[in-house]
Amino acid sequence: MAEEVSVTDLEKLWKAGAVNLQAVAAQFSQSASHVHKTALSEHQVFSGATRELVTAWNQIRNQLQDEILVKSYENCTKSGNTLANIAISISEQDSDNKERLAETIDEIENSPVLDDRPPSVPEAPSSDDPHPDTRHGPEPN
Repeated sequence: MAEEVSVTDLEKLWKAGAVNLQAVAAQFSQSASHVHKTALSEHQVFSGATRELVTAWNQIRNQLQDEILVKSYENCTKSGNTLANIAISISEQDSDNKERLAETIDEIENSPVLDDRPPSVPEAPSSDDPHPDTRHGPEPN
């Protein structure tokens, strides 16, 4: 099989997984974080609203965050890791491909252009995680 796959194909496969899908995962993580932070101001937004409205909003927000954004983050992260690992695994069947892919990975990971590198992907918060401004307890008065 290694004879049928070019190193260019492996480079593209690795980059799709390690860079492109991880960048998408980072966007889902950031979106989940932004949605998560809306809970900090809901008392201001919903002042005077009925309890039913606030409960409905919380359910919708939590479902958006947990079932769409966090799961999409997880799927992109896992899929990206799998594609990158497949490229590496296939390259190991051919020493020339293995060496060239390793060189390409090193070049991309150390690129002076930050957008070319695999991104740092923060974990997406779920709705039951503490909010960033309340992790360490209430602020003293």
